[in-house]
Amino acid sequence: MNWLEKNMRTIGDWAAVTFPEQTAVGKLCHLREEINELIEAIADGERGNIAAEYADCQILLLDVARTLGMGPADVDAAITGKMEVNIKRKWSEPDENGVCRHLE
Repeated sequence: MNWLEKNMRTIGDWAAVTFPEQTAVGKLCHLREEINELIEAIADGERGNIAAEYADCQILLLDVARTLGMGPADVDAAITGKMEVNIKRKWSEPDENGVCRHLE
């Protein structure tokens, strides 16, 4: 069992019992809050807190995948396929917030 399989199983088992009624959309709304906490941790430069907030974001993303019926192989295939697309794209310079967007 690889790290993705192990973590998705652990997260899924825990979340199914702890948050049985939470939907994928509810998890994504929670993710928005966690992303803001990660941004704040990065701004504060707190390395330990950065890792914890990053983990919260990753946990929620993996649980959304599980909630939507995606397994580890699906997540891996989605990431691999999307990276193949991203590598071929042209990208803009960063905007005022540091965001780079793909060019049409």
